[in-house]
Amino acid sequence: MYDPNPAHGPQYPSDGAPPGSSNPGLALGVAIATLICCNLISGVLGTIFAAVALGQDNPYEKDRFTKYAWIGIWAGMAVVLIPLLLLLLWISFV
Repeated sequence: MYDPNPAHGPQYPSDGAPPGSSNPGLALGVAIATLICCNLISGVLGTIFAAVALGQDNPYEKDRFTKYAWIGIWAGMAVVLIPLLLLLLWISFV
């Protein structure tokens, strides 16, 4: 009998990436590097989420926490770099 919605085969998330394709070790390394370079916001957020991702056995959870680590790293960078750029613009026009 034909089944239009087969439950067999690989079932990937909506973005098409197979589970386990993320790299929490790389996220942890970048987070520690930003922590050492005095960016405490992104360093702490990235380190916490990457460490949680490394401890997960479920590949979907590992991918989810790795994504959170990268979002934390980039959000922390934005929080630091945007005011710095605005300060430089303000200094150049004053």
